Amino acid sequence: MPTSLHTSPKLPELWTSFLDEVLVSWTKSKFSPKPQWGLKPFDVKDVAFFSKGLIELSQFFTEDRPESKLPKYFSAPKFRSAYFFYYLPIHGAKFLALLDTHRVEFQRLINDAKKRGQLTIWDVGSGPGTASFAIMAAIFEEFKKTKKIPFKIEFHWLDRDASILNEGRDLFGAWLARLPEFSGEISIVTHSRDWLDRAPIPLPEADLLVFGNMINESGASLERLIQNARRFSDACPHADVLWVEPAFKSASQRLGHVRDALLGLTSANPDENNQSKAKSDGFRIVGPCLHHEECPLKSARDWCHFSMPVQLPGKWFRLFSIRLGSIREWLKFSYLWIAKNESHKKITEKDHWVRVLSDSTVRHGNPHILVCKPGHAPWIQI
Repeated sequence: MPTSLHTSPKLPELWTSFLDEVLVSWTKSKFSPKPQWGLKPFDVKDVAFFSKGLIELSQFFTEDRPESKLPKYFSAPKFRSAYFFYYLPIHGAKFLALLDTHRVEFQRLINDAKKRGQLTIWDVGSGPGTASFAIMAAIFEEFKKTKKIPFKIEFHWLDRDASILNEGRDLFGAWLARLPEFSGEISIVTHSRDWLDRAPIPLPEADLLVFGNMINESGASLERLIQNARRFSDACPHADVLWVEPAFKSASQRLGHVRDALLGLTSANPDENNQSKAKSDGFRIVGPCLHHEECPLKSARDWCHFSMPVQLPGKWFRLFSIRLGSIREWLKFSYLWIAKNESHKKITEKDHWVRVLSDSTVRHGNPHILVCKPGHAPWIQI
């Protein structure tokens, strides 16, 4: 059955303890103006202090802005701490929600890793490894009874900011140190470079390529985005591709163009179209699409995005949210999950299945919903 994106996801218990214990204590110790202050337990006074940078940074993230208008938020300590306290929990929850929504596919990755003895994940544009923290929380949840991870896990983090890579790895180590009951071999390899750099990247045999906010925060042309998305995908011939972007129209529609290029339906270079289409048969869309035709919303008035109801965990995260003036009750995002796997039946072959993309909305005096079908995305009366 097609998955639902309108129900609350189940987030791992360890995600809550990570946010309330490890994340806040580590971030305070790292970014406190005085070393002695950083050693004290986290409290409400810290929320007030660190909210100053968060409020300033949030003014840039609440709108669909080009990269040139965004601050270099990993370059300033006040912005980096704001990211750890607030945006890492939000962005991490988006990945966790999708792993829960598509739990059958996540289980497939786990089962394949068991057979081979290794799971290799490339976190492209990783920042401090946000997506990797979420994936690791989901893996811990998977093996919470045995406390033994039966395969090696190798993360590759790629980001142009070396300092945020080092801080993320330090935080990851602090988290693992708080979980001595779990056994398993987990490693992180960092790569300090821009993902748009045309120089070759020594990609190993990967199982999953993760891209988070790479379109929204990039000022690159659509052609360059497509070329590099395909470059990474081609370098990992058996890897799933999971791409998550904000729910903004421009990011979502550019992701639609990337989708079609990865599937071989279109190309940034017209001369490559025939070659691309020859590759497309080995791709299967996990979500959100229920068809393999061109995205009908990539250049339309409406766009493909989702609002998932959720009660985000973390008592300190809640207080930071209050400081910003609202309690987060929804996860809003656009996404794409493609599997390079032909052994699973494609549900998209069923012509009568459609993806509902909106709540009921009154149009011309009657309730309508926006649906996505092969070739078009109409508003239909219900």
